[in-house]
Amino acid sequence: MKSYTKAIYYILLVALLFNCDSNSEDQETSYITIEVTNFSANSDEVTLEWSINNSSNIIVNDLIVYRGEIGYNGSEDLHIIADLPVEHISFLDTEVPYLTTLSYFIKISYYDENDPEMELYYLESDIQNFNRDIIGFDNIPFQIEKDPLEPGIFHLLERSTDLSLKQYNSAQNAITSVKTFEEPYYYTNRFFIKDATQICIADTRGNVHFLQSSNYSVIENIEVVSEDNTHCFFILNDRIFYKDNEAWQYYELNTGTHINTHRTYPHAHRAIALNQGDALFLYNTISYSDALLANYTNDNCNPVDCFPEELHNTYDIDLATNGIDPNIFVWNHSKSKFITSIDGNIFNISDLSLEISLGSITGKQYFQFAFDQNQHIYATVQGEKLIHKFNADYELIETIETRLFPLYPLITPNGLQVISAYTPISYWDYGSGSNYNFNEHCVIESF
Repeated sequence: MKSYTKAIYYILLVALLFNCDSNSEDQETSYITIEVTNFSANSDEVTLEWSINNSSNIIVNDLIVYRGEIGYNGSEDLHIIADLPVEHISFLDTEVPYLTTLSYFIKISYYDENDPEMELYYLESDIQNFNRDIIGFDNIPFQIEKDPLEPGIFHLLERSTDLSLKQYNSAQNAITSVKTFEEPYYYTNRFFIKDATQICIADTRGNVHFLQSSNYSVIENIEVVSEDNTHCFFILNDRIFYKDNEAWQYYELNTGTHINTHRTYPHAHRAIALNQGDALFLYNTISYSDALLANYTNDNCNPVDCFPEELHNTYDIDLATNGIDPNIFVWNHSKSKFITSIDGNIFNISDLSLEISLGSITGKQYFQFAFDQNQHIYATVQGEKLIHKFNADYELIETIETRLFPLYPLITPNGLQVISAYTPISYWDYGSGSNYNFNEHCVIESF
């Protein structure tokens, strides 16, 4: 009897174990993974591919692609850039923001059919980072000049907490030299390049700095007599001319002699030294603007009298009040012409005649310009992501789209680059009182 009972117990135990195994096979183990299988990026496009591996009882409900954006000020924003059908395994981002740091990941939602409450779960892929080497500036540069000896080098004057002179190497896409000046509010003067190898910059207190253009090492610092504010200066031959207390004065570099000419004329907000004793003066007020070309010699400007010879002027040209702007001034390659003002007025230096106004052709207003060696003109359109390209006959031959709002076009040996802002910049004219100081971050775009 005991043997029979044991046999019955054994049969029941085997049946129970068999039933347990059968239930385990009927209820499939739940699992799901998501893996990024390909991530490739360039300046214009980002490709993202992935695979989802899951058990049959896991139902994917939603699939979203996220892009993280770290702005120039360090802020981080997360954006949904695609809400895709769950069977998709790739996405192409063709609207890649022009930022230094971007990140991408995929997020899915799913539920388990074995879950009686059908709760919704979430799973994210690993984050994929895209880092770009973008040169940026905290403030829009006050002045940019192309190096006369090195065509890929540009010198930029940036106002921020301090005043910084920065050397940009377009071939290396890098800032290669920096010279910082404290108290930037004293530097209202522009710098200029002397004898192709020296950069000269002065503050309003009469301090004139001479720097090597190659690396910004200090050659010499000179202090001229300044009673009020030195707002305009230029160096011609061996003299530093500057306007102080509304009178023109000069400092002789060879002797260290200071001469006050007591002459208030010519009026000038900007003066540019040319060859053979010539100087170009730009003047702009709220009611009119003018340019004057004058010649200085030791005979017509001396310690007794200083009356430079007036060669040409724009007095008889019917110009708008913003027709000449000291903040907007660019030479062509041979320095036979210059372009100025938001209207793109082009003057011939031989007689200061007005050749054309680019704004009259397009109906647009511009921020800055650049000439290439073929006399083509690149003009950045205000408030639009566009650059206009004109040929030597002033015909609009190309409209170039930009990622951001273009400001300064840079003609480099490797093609066009441009300093652009993330937001539109408006500038109208010098005479309205604008000090051309824009507290906006900007970056260099390449094409």
